[in-house]
Amino acid sequence: DIIVVMEKGRIAQIGTPEDVYRRPANAYVADFVGETNFLEGGAIRPENVLLGAAVPSDLARGHGIVRAISFLGAATRIEIEAQGRTLV
Repeated sequence: DIIVVMEKGRIAQIGTPEDVYRRPANAYVADFVGETNFLEGGAIRPENVLLGAAVPSDLARGHGIVRAISFLGAATRIEIEAQGRTLV
Protein backbone atom coordinates (compact mmCIF):
# COMPACT_ATOMS: atom_id res chain seq x y z
CA ASP A 1 0.00 0.00 0.00
CA ILE A 2 1.05 3.58 -0.69
CA ILE A 3 -0.45 6.60 1.04
CA VAL A 4 -0.29 10.31 0.29
CA VAL A 5 -0.38 12.97 3.00
CA MET A 6 -1.66 16.31 1.73
CA GLU A 7 -1.03 19.71 3.32
CA LYS A 8 -3.01 22.69 2.03
CA GLY A 9 -3.64 21.01 -1.31
CA ARG A 10 -0.01 19.96 -1.86
CA ILE A 11 1.66 16.59 -1.42
CA ALA A 12 3.60 16.58 1.83
CA GLN A 13 4.75 12.94 1.58
CA ILE A 14 4.15 9.76 -0.41
CA GLY A 15 5.17 6.37 0.93
CA THR A 16 4.18 3.16 2.61
CA PRO A 17 2.27 3.59 5.87
CA GLU A 18 5.35 2.44 7.81
CA ASP A 19 7.69 4.85 5.99
CA VAL A 20 5.38 7.80 6.57
CA TYR A 21 4.98 6.92 10.25
CA ARG A 22 8.63 6.11 11.01
CA ARG A 23 10.28 8.69 8.73
CA PRO A 24 7.94 11.67 8.36
CA ALA A 25 9.09 14.20 5.75
CA ASN A 26 8.34 17.18 7.99
CA ALA A 27 6.68 18.28 11.23
CA TYR A 28 3.24 18.47 9.61
CA VAL A 29 3.36 14.82 8.48
CA ALA A 30 4.75 13.67 11.84
CA ASP A 31 1.95 15.42 13.73
CA PHE A 32 -0.69 14.23 11.25
CA VAL A 33 0.10 10.52 11.69
CA GLY A 34 0.41 10.52 15.48
CA GLU A 35 1.92 11.89 18.63
CA THR A 36 5.51 12.93 18.04
CA ASN A 37 8.37 14.53 19.96
CA PHE A 38 10.45 17.04 18.04
CA LEU A 39 14.07 17.38 19.11
CA GLU A 40 17.22 18.68 17.48
CA GLY A 41 17.86 16.23 14.68
CA GLY A 42 14.30 15.20 13.93
CA ALA A 43 11.11 13.59 15.10
CA ILE A 44 11.00 10.83 17.69
CA ARG A 45 7.96 8.64 18.32
CA PRO A 46 7.10 8.02 21.99
CA GLU A 47 7.42 4.24 21.61
CA ASN A 48 11.07 4.69 20.57
CA VAL A 49 12.13 6.52 23.74
CA LEU A 50 14.03 4.55 26.39
CA LEU A 51 14.25 5.78 29.97
CA GLY A 52 16.81 4.94 32.61
CA ALA A 53 20.51 4.58 33.22
CA ALA A 54 20.73 1.36 31.19
CA VAL A 55 20.22 3.03 27.78
CA PRO A 56 22.83 1.58 25.37
CA SER A 57 25.78 3.91 24.78
CA ASP A 58 25.29 3.84 20.99
CA LEU A 59 21.92 5.62 21.29
CA ALA A 60 21.36 9.35 21.64
CA ARG A 61 21.09 10.39 25.26
CA GLY A 62 19.71 13.36 27.10
CA HIS A 63 18.49 14.59 30.44
CA GLY A 64 15.07 15.74 31.48
CA ILE A 65 12.65 16.16 34.37
CA VAL A 66 9.63 13.86 34.72
CA ARG A 67 6.59 16.16 35.04
CA ALA A 68 3.71 13.64 34.93
CA ILE A 69 3.03 9.91 34.77
CA SER A 70 -0.36 8.59 33.61
CA PHE A 71 -1.37 4.92 33.56
CA LEU A 72 -3.33 4.21 30.33
CA GLY A 73 -3.96 0.48 30.62
CA ALA A 74 -1.71 -1.13 28.00
CA ALA A 75 0.73 1.79 28.15
CA THR A 76 1.98 4.49 30.46
CA ARG A 77 2.31 8.11 29.33
CA ILE A 78 5.31 9.91 30.82
CA GLU A 79 5.75 13.62 30.24
CA ILE A 80 9.35 14.80 30.41
CA GLU A 81 10.63 18.36 30.22
CA ALA A 82 13.79 18.47 28.11
CA GLN A 83 15.37 20.96 25.73
CA GLY A 84 12.73 23.50 26.71
CA ARG A 85 9.89 21.24 25.54
CA THR A 86 7.50 18.72 27.01
CA LEU A 87 8.11 15.25 25.55
CA VAL A 88 5.73 12.28 25.85
